[in-house]
Amino acid sequence: MVYVIRSSWPMEETKEVLKATMQLPPIPDYINRRVYSSSDLGEGIECFDIYEFDASKINEATEFLYSRIQAFFGVSGFSYDIKPWMDEQEVMAFSAKLMSA
Repeated sequence: MVYVIRSSWPMEETKEVLKATMQLPPIPDYINRRVYSSSDLGEGIECFDIYEFDASKINEATEFLYSRIQAFFGVSGFSYDIKPWMDEQEVMAFSAKLMSA
């Protein structure tokens, strides 16, 4: 299972984003994280975070990631979206559950 968090903020708020980042708790061992960032002069910073974990941990991961993103709510111009993604096996298992319900 994967959650993708896309976030963005104005270039001039980068210092505030870094401050908030430094205060975050460590990512639990059951989550693997990959981060990609891009900047566009005059447009700001965009970040694409991929958090991968076993589907059995979805409740814990969801709670952790939503609490994590709240650390940035005080940053002016910060925006985000968070979306779950499933691999093929997870989709098939999920679909089978729906079909049998």
